[in-house]
Amino acid sequence: MLNPSNTLLIIDDDPVVRARLASYLQAAGFSVLEADSGARGLQLLEESSPDLLICNFRMPDLSGQDLISQLQEQGSETPVILLSDTGSMSDAIDSLRLGAADYLTKPLDDLAVLEHSVRRALQEAALMLENRLYRETLEATNRELQTSLSLLQEDQNAGRQMQLSMLPQTPWLTDDFQFAHQVIPSLYLSGDFVDYFRLDQHRIAFYLADVSGHGASSAFVTV
Repeated sequence: MLNPSNTLLIIDDDPVVRARLASYLQAAGFSVLEADSGARGLQLLEESSPDLLICNFRMPDLSGQDLISQLQEQGSETPVILLSDTGSMSDAIDSLRLGAADYLTKPLDDLAVLEHSVRRALQEAALMLENRLYRETLEATNRELQTSLSLLQEDQNAGRQMQLSMLPQTPWLTDDFQFAHQVIPSLYLSGDFVDYFRLDQHRIAFYLADVSGHGASSAFVTV
């Protein structure tokens, strides 16, 4: 969804062209900033963070392609529409490959074409931002899940070590008797348990426990 107060920055060394574009786009509901050179455009870009740039393809101090390259080096995702008075197909292809949102040829007899290009570029930029934020949210959620799984695994490891430490010695010899065991739970933790010990000089006790259920819940009941 477009913000009705989207700010556009027009960078063009021709004051007549700049004024005409600014007047039309302001009437279309946009806030418009103007720069008469590439250097001034970069300054306004840093100061005001416009949502979209409309830049003359060739200017004395900075070309539109150079501007796009500088934005990319800075990590900026601000869309750029280039305006050219040459109509060169190779320039258009190179500009679009470089990352320009659109490439239009001057003179723009019908400024509705420019408005359409601006709105489309803003929509695409908003969609890309939404997708990036969604991806970052998913990545953060995945990291949290991985952390939670690691904690659960640590808890299970601690529980298993506790359970193993409570099992009796195997094998265990006493008088004419030998006791041995091997516990193979269906899960990492279970309610299966065994113990044997001497009650007194004449009696030895042993038991097997099998608590209903599986996993940590039955193991805790056994403990």
